[in-house]
Amino acid sequence: VVTTHSLSECFVAMDDARLYCNVHWVVGESGCGKTTAATHYAQTHPNVFYILCSEDMRKSDFVRGIASAMGLSYDGLSVRETLALVTRTMVTLENPLLIIDEGDKPLDNVFHYYINLYNLLEDKCGFVFLSTPYIKRRISSGLRIGKKGYKEIDSRIGRKFFDLEPTTARDVEM
Repeated sequence: VVTTHSLSECFVAMDDARLYCNVHWVVGESGCGKTTAATHYAQTHPNVFYILCSEDMRKSDFVRGIASAMGLSYDGLSVRETLALVTRTMVTLENPLLIIDEGDKPLDNVFHYYINLYNLLEDKCGFVFLSTPYIKRRISSGLRIGKKGYKEIDSRIGRKFFDLEPTTARDVEM
């Protein structure tokens, strides 16, 4: 892992979210190093949990993915019970951070779980979402047509995105 400009910017967002329980949505083009930065950060900082989302992810996959990243056993638990276990455990940790990669991929029912998690962990956990610039269009469109949950998500991220600068030739060279 080399310290590219994108990696440094991602670390700034992650440090801020972890230390001050903030929420950031980091946006950068594919291949700019968001995932590398996220996985490296999670490996080198305590109480940082990395979750990779996908288009076919269900709410149960999302919540169990968080529990699994935290090393929690959720055998025999419902989604609601697993979420309760995750939040009960999260509030006992020092400076916890959830990094949610490909945050723009899940369908709206999982997207709404972001709000639920935030509400349960507000001021107790930081959040960093990572995605391509597509999320800007998705949220803008959701806001324009008054889609459920989009105002809340926009509010949670401070109505702004943390835009990464494009990858430079120097970054590639490194």
